[in-house]
Amino acid sequence: MDRRDVRIPTNRSVRLKFSDRSRFETMYMRDISKGGLFVKTPSPREPGSPVTIILDLPGATEITLEGEVAHVVRAGPGVDPKRVGMGVALKELTPALRAAIEIYLKGVEDDFIDAEDVAFDLPAPAPPIGVVADVLEPPEPWELELLTADVLLAPDDEPAPARAGPSAPPAAPPPVPAKALPASAEELAAVRAALDLVEPRMVPRPNRAPTAYEVLGVKPPDGLIQIEAVKSRDRRALDPDLWAGRLPPDVHGRVERAARALDAAWDVVSNPELRAGLDLQLTIVPPPPSRSEAERRELVRAADRLHAKFAETSSDRVRTASTMADGAAADIKAGKPARARNALRLAISYDPLSTRLWALFDEADRADQGFGGGRR
Repeated sequence: MDRRDVRIPTNRSVRLKFSDRSRFETMYMRDISKGGLFVKTPSPREPGSPVTIILDLPGATEITLEGEVAHVVRAGPGVDPKRVGMGVALKELTPALRAAIEIYLKGVEDDFIDAEDVAFDLPAPAPPIGVVADVLEPPEPWELELLTADVLLAPDDEPAPARAGPSAPPAAPPPVPAKALPASAEELAAVRAALDLVEPRMVPRPNRAPTAYEVLGVKPPDGLIQIEAVKSRDRRALDPDLWAGRLPPDVHGRVERAARALDAAWDVVSNPELRAGLDLQLTIVPPPPSRSEAERRELVRAADRLHAKFAETSSDRVRTASTMADGAAADIKAGKPARARNALRLAISYDPLSTRLWALFDEADRADQGFGGGRR
């Protein structure tokens, strides 16, 4: 972990898996930077221990990182319990992973700024007697167990009751908010139709979470104007503020989740740097073709070259290819598909336009695969 990286305080959760464990454990961070993070735990691992890390990104996506424990802070006399934990350094960061970490850090930074705004706008509550408040790091559940449950605020901290008297003006009744009209049957049907369109995109795929493109229902080559039009259409139909108090609670909860997923996905796609990182992460190298497919392509190329060279195939070559085809057919029936394939390669070079030769080659290929693909 590069100690020069700016570390952002956070209390977000993170999933970790060590080599001696079969499943991930959920822990909480104290801070995070581009090169690592500090995890609060009463039982830190030894320095050098490898660890796999999963961070949740906007748009219901996640990234998997590799790291190792760089340093630990153990409990002891004079050590603040909130400082106990371990620092994890990130390793093998590709450009795509670095871009994804930038997305995560932006969200953490926004959380920290929002917390500062709340702290400045609202009066800070008095801490319990005998407890030192820590604004940036809320206590962990295991730390709360150490505190007494019957600690009360001092009497001076309680608000004074309003004085009643002839000089005191009568308290005005609080305004009664206008009750929102329930959504009509047509409106509810439209919302459910929009949810049926968006929610399947949010479902995790096999072995991975959906990408921002999949959540928005677009493709990576689509232009930004086209993507924005699709996003705006779905977002207008699923506006939580518009439907506040008008939908059944379960439907409104689904609308809120869908709106958050659409907004998070749009934040990624509309940012050129984040979108470039996502595109780089989605660059998929196709798997190598099977042996039969590779051979078939090579034979097609060889046949094209031979056909151009021997535009007028002689009758002798045709007869030779036909004879070789008869022998290959006998080899296939005798359980020698590999030998038949070798003969058919030469026969096809003599008569590349023969449909019989190609049919026999397919039959030999299937038979060879049925024998396990071994060469005999």
